[in-house]
Amino acid sequence: MNEFTHYGHHPSRKDLENCSACALLYADESGPSYAGWPLAFLANGRQIPSKYINALKNELKSENLGYVQNLKNKLIANNINPEDL
Repeated sequence: MNEFTHYGHHPSRKDLENCSACALLYADESGPSYAGWPLAFLANGRQIPSKYINALKNELKSENLGYVQNLKNKLIANNINPEDL
């Protein structure tokens, strides 16, 4: 199990508030309401959906410089140049 596994008994409708998989996969272009969501995609070998690119750019503007540096390092490790976003 990981962040992209739907919890066992939620209804067939999308549950963006309670299911991490739904929150990560079905959010609108403003990005998932899930702390550190880009890291969840990268850690699980998943491509960040194109609809989240602007949200990813906003994550890279965070005031949390440690988070931003970690995110940049993870992007680079996954052959994504943060400067090209």
